[in-house]
Amino acid sequence: MALQDLHAFLVALSKHADLQAAFKSNKDKVMTEANLDANEQNLVRTGNVDGIRKYLGDEYAKASAIKVTF
Repeated sequence: MALQDLHAFLVALSKHADLQAAFKSNKDKVMTEANLDANEQNLVRTGNVDGIRKYLGDEYAKASAIKVTF
């Protein structure tokens, strides 16, 4: 998956209650349907905010303003 797609997934997850509910119900299914690769899924599954920010890199520095809670 491209970095911008992981960013888009995280933004969508933060904005859409229906996606949040689906994610809470079945994280693996939602992440697979979003085409996150195994590394990206692991970062999200573990809630590794620093790892996500590092993975997204400088291009997505604004992601530091996104509050990620799991």
